[in-house]
Amino acid sequence: MKVKLLFICCILGFQQIIFAQDTLKLNVAEAEKLFVANNYQLLLAKYEIEQAKADVITAKLFDNPEISHENLFYNHETKRFLETSFATGQFSTQISQLFKLAGKRNKSIKLANTAVKLEEFE
Repeated sequence: MKVKLLFICCILGFQQIIFAQDTLKLNVAEAEKLFVANNYQLLLAKYEIEQAKADVITAKLFDNPEISHENLFYNHETKRFLETSFATGQFSTQISQLFKLAGKRNKSIKLANTAVKLEEFE
């Protein structure tokens, strides 16, 4: 009797597991929202568009000047460190600025805008 009762309980337990139903219900708008939020390729494409827009901003900027300074660390003649006097020290300072000619800056801005449109179309 106990064996039959145990057997019936096991069958009822397995029957509930087998016939359990999924209770998740979504409408089309919620499913689309979950798809867009969890689709990594779409997220990557969105960030590529943002990167292309950042490239447009970068193309609009002018090049920074380059400044370099060179100083003699140790003067063997006077046996002093970091000597920058005109009489015995050695140092050199340079400033250079890159100028783009023939409308290269405007063409690079247009090229960056075209890259944004291509990314959006993808």
